[in-house]
Amino acid sequence: MRHANVRQGNQDLNMSKAGEAHPEEMDARHSGAHASEEEAALWVARLQSADHTVEEEQEFARWLEQHPLNGKLFNELNDLWGNLRDVPIPKDRLNRLQRSQKITKAAVGLCVAGLAVSIGLFQAGYIDRWRSDHYSVVGEVRVVELEDGTKMFLNTDTAVQIAYSDAARKINILRGESYFDVVSDPNRPFIVSDGSLEATAVGTRYSVGNLGSATEVFIQVEEGGVSVRNGEEEVLVGADQFAVSKENTLEVLNGDVSGRLAWREGQLVFSDTPLSQVLATLDQYRSGKIVVVGDSIAELKVSGVFDLNDTGQALEALSASLPVQVNYLTDKLVFVRAK
Repeated sequence: MRHANVRQGNQDLNMSKAGEAHPEEMDARHSGAHASEEEAALWVARLQSADHTVEEEQEFARWLEQHPLNGKLFNELNDLWGNLRDVPIPKDRLNRLQRSQKITKAAVGLCVAGLAVSIGLFQAGYIDRWRSDHYSVVGEVRVVELEDGTKMFLNTDTAVQIAYSDAARKINILRGESYFDVVSDPNRPFIVSDGSLEATAVGTRYSVGNLGSATEVFIQVEEGGVSVRNGEEEVLVGADQFAVSKENTLEVLNGDVSGRLAWREGQLVFSDTPLSQVLATLDQYRSGKIVVVGDSIAELKVSGVFDLNDTGQALEALSASLPVQVNYLTDKLVFVRAK
């Protein structure tokens, strides 16, 4: 198993080097990969039209047969853009181009860019931010002091609502993750919810959030204790423990909670972590998308500390220390594949 031990900022890089290919071979390989990614993007756009032709489907089938990676890239992009079949495409744009059979790379590229922007606006959280009392944008970590003195740390792309009363202090997390350094008030419990669970504490330090997962919510306790309720199930989570809520179940685990919460200090800490998980975490702190191409690199292990304010440097460090290469289709769309 290949490993990368990486430390950034003022620390030294200590990484196991992968074998280096000849520069000409690397250039050719990168060029070919970039071309395949562009072609996959074009096909995603072309096949979204409701009236795409049989000839186009046959041409698409031939393209799939040209290289085993083509199908993988197409699926990655189709999933990436959230099933574009559900996104309305103006007929006077892409469909007209499709029917005319006069599709150039530039024209479809503009359509792809337009679709990406539309989907980005749909998924970027503007509605949650509009509904919230406090929010952070992608890549930002904010600290807010609430009226009772409690400090709230908003992780990247987070939005919360505040509802304080004489009986309770309630926080509703609309998206993302928040950490709370709670001021004790026995007469007003501090309750954090995300719509699927409630985490109640009197005086403690803990976080609640989905950490980029669509199906799991994490409650991480750094100090004190938190009572977590998910439907009819309730568990007590103590210091240096975290609970995972998934599909109406709760599981309490021990772990390096301080390391998992290092984002408050502008750092991302990994210890023997699969590359796929590292990239998924980096993805949360940058605009756009990081796509892992191929299963062979997903389980490569990474240990180290990264600056969450410079994900580009983190990607460079991973490329230098592991047998992976990083290709930028655009500055917002990054592919990571085996060398």
